[in-house]
Amino acid sequence: MIKLGGEALPALGTDYLGMGLTPVGLEDLSKLGSLRSALKGAGLASKLTEGVLNDNAYRFILKCSERW
Repeated sequence: MIKLGGEALPALGTDYLGMGLTPVGLEDLSKLGSLRSALKGAGLASKLTEGVLNDNAYRFILKCSERW
């Protein structure tokens, strides 16, 4: 996805409402800190990690809200 759209594209959805099954280790939002640590531990740059976990989705929502 990054190769196709760049680092500003990927964003993690965190809507757990209605999910029957969740990935092990990501059972609820309180576990996202573990994901952050794992991404950084895998060598992802801090800017990319924060983009995937927060900034990219936030920017998208702000951009869409300009049309409402």
